[in-house]
Amino acid sequence: MLTFGAGDASMGSGLARTMNRHLRAAYPKVFSRAVMRDFHDGALSPGTARLEIYLFTGE
Repeated sequence: MLTFGAGDASMGSGLARTMNRHLRAAYPKVFSRAVMRDFHDGALSPGTARLEIYLFTGE
């Protein structure tokens, strides 16, 4: 999952990291083994984030 937080590089990636931590805690069955990357996006409105989730299944 790629998470983009609003703001400059430090603030935006910090927001993304916090969101990923909360998602992992709130939905452990979905995100416990997920690979998550934190990014910033200066074009987003303050206090917002954009998630890009890529789902893979395996046997």
